[in-house]
Amino acid sequence: MAEAPERRIARLQNILQQAILRDYPNPERKDCPGEDILRKLATREYGDDHPSWDHVTHCSPCYEEFLRFVEEARREEDVRAARRKRHALIAAVCAAVLIAGGAALWRVYVAHMATQSTLAQYEPATLDLKGESFRRGAAAPATKSESRVLPRKPLDLTIYLPVGSERGQYQIRLEQKAGEPVLETEGAASVENGTTAVRARLDLHSLAPGQYFFGIRQPPWEWTYVPVAVQ
Repeated sequence: MAEAPERRIARLQNILQQAILRDYPNPERKDCPGEDILRKLATREYGDDHPSWDHVTHCSPCYEEFLRFVEEARREEDVRAARRKRHALIAAVCAAVLIAGGAALWRVYVAHMATQSTLAQYEPATLDLKGESFRRGAAAPATKSESRVLPRKPLDLTIYLPVGSERGQYQIRLEQKAGEPVLETEGAASVENGTTAVRARLDLHSLAPGQYFFGIRQPPWEWTYVPVAVQ
């Protein structure tokens, strides 16, 4: 038996909601729009073209708050509707919300699946810098460290930092010549079980095999470099 459209929308809505709540942690609450905007999005005071929608659907904490405000708005509407006893209006509002919400959720679902497909192309890898000594004024690549090896592929790279490194945002680059980066990105560091780690995506497949310098810093400090071989 074919699945009813309402059940299909409800099932996809549940899958998408659980994915957003799970896949987009934001412990630092970076760029979160705040409670007032989330409430207005939940009550549809802001339309689907509002710029905060992209953040809310890619931030698990904001999306959790948004769902709570949606539920609060629905309860308030139910109370008002019961008081007015205008069941026909309730049915019309629910139908409109279902259609609009289903369309919006379907667009987000497609975008989410595209994001997951892109992520799947990146191979997990690690770079252990726990034995390095981060210098606060080093502007030139180091030459005495042991060279690490990175595969010439798109990498979902986890970088383990020296003990005592702080959490926060880090800048990352690869250089063949001092001061001439061939790749730049950034990532957020978190601390788990006493180990500080930065996770960042680096697409190395277009680089020529050879020796490079891997640079990392937490602004405003200067860069620290270690040699790496890309092969």
